[in-house]
Amino acid sequence: MPILLPIDAVVMKDGRSITTSLKVAEVFEKRHDSVLRDIQNLDCSDNFILHNFVECSYINARNVKQPMYEITKDGFTFLVMGYRGKKAAEFKEAYIDEFNRLEAKEQLINTSDIISISSPKDFPAALRTFADIAPVLADMARVLADEWEQRETTTSQPPTIAFLNAWWQCLGPREITAKELYQILSSQQCPSLLHAAIALFGPIENWTNRKLSNVLRTWSRQPQDDFSVLNKGQGKNGNIWYLERNQ
Repeated sequence: MPILLPIDAVVMKDGRSITTSLKVAEVFEKRHDSVLRDIQNLDCSDNFILHNFVECSYINARNVKQPMYEITKDGFTFLVMGYRGKKAAEFKEAYIDEFNRLEAKEQLINTSDIISISSPKDFPAALRTFADIAPVLADMARVLADEWEQRETTTSQPPTIAFLNAWWQCLGPREITAKELYQILSSQQCPSLLHAAIALFGPIENWTNRKLSNVLRTWSRQPQDDFSVLNKGQGKNGNIWYLERNQ
């Protein structure tokens, strides 16, 4: 079964594809402070760190500012070299594929002026122009086909499975309480998860932490297609839930 990354595991920013230390921690199922320590202990030059790891911050579910790094494709490759095991290898491959997919898509956008070039004056020039842009057109067709298939798969799923799939893509494998999930939905951090939630639960004003807890408790009693919702026990803010993708 192919690995599904969170939908925002890799994004474009200022013309570069990047991920974050927070997303790396989620995908590789590591503590975020461990990933931060791995970055700080990298045996590479200051120049490499400067260009591939940008120190920044994020606001967690408890509204507390926390440190984070934005990481380029080269920085990611250097960082995860030391992550071993079959599962880690699958995550690396999925991550690099996503970096490549986004970069190819960005290249297509940047080369749109080539595709809209004015008509050549003679037939040989037309053939040469077509030969130049044919690889770009092929890449565009592949990207559009992949995105179309992903959209078709999502819209054809039952509401419960569509919600769990959006949860997995947006948040990845992580422990979370119903309260934290409700805060993420309410803050609209992940539009695809919010839309799936509305399709499943109705208007957001009708939701409560208790309703979410009851739904999660029901799902935990039996697997939901490709997913299992696991109850990891009682935490400070209620039961701790974990979404697991079935093999």
